[in-house]
Amino acid sequence: IAPVINLEKLSNLSNSYLGALSSDLKRYKEAEAYYAEGMTQAEAIGDQRLVSQFLVNLGVVTENQGLVEQAKEYYLRCLGLSRQLELRDTECAALVECGELYVKEDNWEAARIAFSEALAIAEIIESAADAAAAKYGLARVEHVTGNIEWALELARASLAIYEAAGHRAQRTVREWIDAVEQSRRIDD
Repeated sequence: IAPVINLEKLSNLSNSYLGALSSDLKRYKEAEAYYAEGMTQAEAIGDQRLVSQFLVNLGVVTENQGLVEQAKEYYLRCLGLSRQLELRDTECAALVECGELYVKEDNWEAARIAFSEALAIAEIIESAADAAAAKYGLARVEHVTGNIEWALELARASLAIYEAAGHRAQRTVREWIDAVEQSRRIDD
């Protein structure tokens, strides 16, 4: 007996992969089109989990195009949906992205709240990557607010997680730590 192929799910998977590939190639407008099509299809078949995942991805690619308000709308819509459906992984991802957006806006208190919530969720769901992202976000918030030692401790914890996973973000975190330590030596 031949397996039944769910064409809607297959199409959504294609849109997700093509969107991610386009985004990695910094072809954000193209990625946005794939994610938007995938979200439309996910909505049509009633797959709210998939809708929430497309929303966070749409937020990232629109933010990368400089469309900050539109990105914020996607993130907040994703947060509402993921909280309603208790999709902790997607909620955590959206909180990290919101935190990053708030950092870019110099809205440090909102960033602190978003990253703190993301870290709490990441620890509950045991997501090392999300915990690392949240800790690095909190490190930058703490640095700006003058808590240098705590900032470095958070960043080092983030770096350890990224290094253990071989994650590409380890370079960014390492460079940030080096810059903060160098600045601290100059100030002393």
